Amino acid sequence: MEKNTKSSFLAKIFQGDLILPLLLLTIYIVFLIIARGYFPTASEVVKSFGHLYESFGYQIIFTSALLEASVLVNFFVPGTLGMAMGAIFARTGQVDLTLSILSASSGVVLGYSLDYILGYYGFGEVVKKLGYKNFLQTSEDQLNKLGYRGLILGFINPTIASFLSLAAGTAGMKFYNFFTLSLISTLFWMSIWGVIFYIFGEILLLLLIRYTILFFIIVIAGIFLMRFWKTKSLKRQN
Repeated sequence: MEKNTKSSFLAKIFQGDLILPLLLLTIYIVFLIIARGYFPTASEVVKSFGHLYESFGYQIIFTSALLEASVLVNFFVPGTLGMAMGAIFARTGQVDLTLSILSASSGVVLGYSLDYILGYYGFGEVVKKLGYKNFLQTSEDQLNKLGYRGLILGFINPTIASFLSLAAGTAGMKFYNFFTLSLISTLFWMSIWGVIFYIFGEILLLLLIRYTILFFIIVIAGIFLMRFWKTKSLKRQN
């Protein structure tokens, strides 16, 4: 019994939001080791990511935003991390902050629009069968109770907003109204988040370069707590 409990606990730790970013980071570091023939320092890793964002930053930000705003996919893809890194590297000059925010907003709005279309054509029933019935029901209740205000507040978080977008499509909300509201709200919230990460970008990079272990402890702990929060929320609703 104790063994099963431990296995279940470990399984919760290493799923979705936690394992994927660590896996991608590991693959990238291994690539650097193979390419350069030695283990890179934290400063070199940051510099390599900087070059990556300098060359493909807007594409990375757009794709990360699109995946983060796509219902269910966002539980397994660290899209927020990709967008946040865009704002951080805007601070050091690899990308432009305004274009980064516009790229993120474009990807997110496209993702919400696809969620709406899926809801409009009945994909909500599939989501319910996948075990997210009460989560979607909560989104629908919030939408019915708060109306457009619920959408405006919900767009602060892409995971919540993706389910609200699905619920809006299921409820048959006019697409023009939904799209206009999602566009304006997303530009507002993305600008707020972009400025916050831009302001603290140098501090985060300093932590990564000079206090690498501490930085990864903070990141891993944060990802784990967010994943645990999501899991507990879904269990309470089910």
